[in-house]
Amino acid sequence: MRVALRQQLIAASVSRRQFTGVGFFVDFAVPESVSRLDTLLGTEPDFELGDVGVIFEDPNVEVGLVLFVRGGRINMFEGYTYGDETWPEPQGRYRLFYFAERETPGGGGPEKGPDAVGS
Repeated sequence: MRVALRQQLIAASVSRRQFTGVGFFVDFAVPESVSRLDTLLGTEPDFELGDVGVIFEDPNVEVGLVLFVRGGRINMFEGYTYGDETWPEPQGRYRLFYFAERETPGGGGPEKGPDAVGS
């Protein structure tokens, strides 16, 4: 399934972007020539992948990410903050993490997932 989702993402174009002040939405258009997940699974699944977050180091803000799949195709990507926190304007490094690998979501636990560095 990961390979199929990656192929869709590579072929997809962005059809719309919306910034809300506390997050964003990105809508995708996937060409009909790219296989849907129903080809692999025998159904057109609808689901979300939302177990990934980002911690920006400057400013120190944690955000969540969700990828929406509808009808077996990548449909939308959402980034969001928690509470009334505005979306940060990161100035440097960040860390990606899986929520399941943290002792305490939202802080406190060690990050065990892959780290990424941005600039």
